[in-house]
Amino acid sequence: MMRSSRIKLYRMICVALIVASLIVMVGPRLSYSSMRQPVLTSLGSVYNPIYPYDEQLGMTFTEDFNSLAFNITAVEQTGPEGLGPAYLLNGLSNLGYWYQVGLSWNWLYLSGPGHFQGFRMNYEVFDGAGNSIYPANGSGEDFLGVNAGDIVLLSLYISGNSVMMAAKDWNTGSSTMERYSAQGAGRFVGSPEAETEPNGFFTGLMTEEFHSSQYYGGEQSVSYIGKTSSAAWMWINEFNGVSKKPLFFNSTYSPISLTGSKIHFLSTSGVAETSSEGSFVTGLQAIPSPKLGPNLDGPLYTGSSTNLRIIVTDKGVSPETISNVTVHSDFGNFAPRSGLPFNLTADRSGQVDVSLDVPSTTRVGNHTLSMTVTWVFYNSELSRWVDGSVGERGLVSITTVFYVPVLNAAKNPIFQVGIVAALLAVLGVLIVWKRRRPEQQGVLDSQDVFTNQRPRSSLFHQEY
Repeated sequence: MMRSSRIKLYRMICVALIVASLIVMVGPRLSYSSMRQPVLTSLGSVYNPIYPYDEQLGMTFTEDFNSLAFNITAVEQTGPEGLGPAYLLNGLSNLGYWYQVGLSWNWLYLSGPGHFQGFRMNYEVFDGAGNSIYPANGSGEDFLGVNAGDIVLLSLYISGNSVMMAAKDWNTGSSTMERYSAQGAGRFVGSPEAETEPNGFFTGLMTEEFHSSQYYGGEQSVSYIGKTSSAAWMWINEFNGVSKKPLFFNSTYSPISLTGSKIHFLSTSGVAETSSEGSFVTGLQAIPSPKLGPNLDGPLYTGSSTNLRIIVTDKGVSPETISNVTVHSDFGNFAPRSGLPFNLTADRSGQVDVSLDVPSTTRVGNHTLSMTVTWVFYNSELSRWVDGSVGERGLVSITTVFYVPVLNAAKNPIFQVGIVAALLAVLGVLIVWKRRRPEQQGVLDSQDVFTNQRPRSSLFHQEY
């Protein structure tokens, strides 16, 4: 019985090694899962529960500024509840305090139903912990004599140890100003690594509007004109300020260049915005972006490579040109081998192939993979060719169950299969040798001396 159990154990070990070897040949694999989540936090200190839905269209600068100044066009517009938007200039100081100044139309009350009448200058200051500290009730409004279509200057600048928040109507001459301590800060800082810092603060521009229920677009276009940074993030989101639950979110996956004459376009959920050097426009008509379908063609090993196949499908904008594709992860940056640019017509698809070369030193586990596709199309609302940006971000998992350094170091799949076959052959020889060795050494003959029994090798053959 002991020898029978031993042979069964050998069988189990052999099967386990074969399965493990097959796992090695199949993995590590990359599995794609969506990771598109909002990164912006609540930007308001007090939310009126009657109007909890906060829609924001923003642009975040990546560089520092000593002062900020932008001209905006005063536009009278309201949503279904009669509330209007605020056109905001935002500055994050180098000590973490956040300053806002803007022009609003029919801005909501902080509590109860209803809204202010007409244009006003809005202002608010937050501390580094995310708390609203000025004015005391959460948001300030100053009267400003503005007519529809006027050009209004919004400015933030540091004077002595104060931050000045000012607005001036160039047409009527009406102006107003608020000040608050700079807390020793000397500049407004950009955000090169993300759309905002953890509290949701940033230096840049934003159009904001509140609603009683979920809202998808419907704004009129508003232009901000002034000195922008050389690169900026573009983003659009809406969330419930009371429950803190997001409704939708979209952004560029990296800062876009604002040098030159290109116009950059971003849209989602019924609303769109554009940016260019010295300009930011919100409230444009949304245009569907191409749909991306990323797939891996096969298994991926550390120290090896596989093809990432990205299917790009037109969703109603014709014609359009797919001009660039970038893929980024912590284990490398990758570009298409060939095939760009290419044109798409209505509901047609094109394919981009990217070789993912994973270094042998890449850690086993989850990694973030970001894919961005740049597309060029003619925007009839602007009467201009514009650059759109669409992307996907997902988790890719590099895993291994049975780690064999030689296999992971070998990039040639044929060589890897050969190594596994050789290991299995050696294993088979060892098992056969182990089975025959007792009889060859006369171990069973010693049992005959004490028990007067024949060798039981024939019985083992019967058990098979």
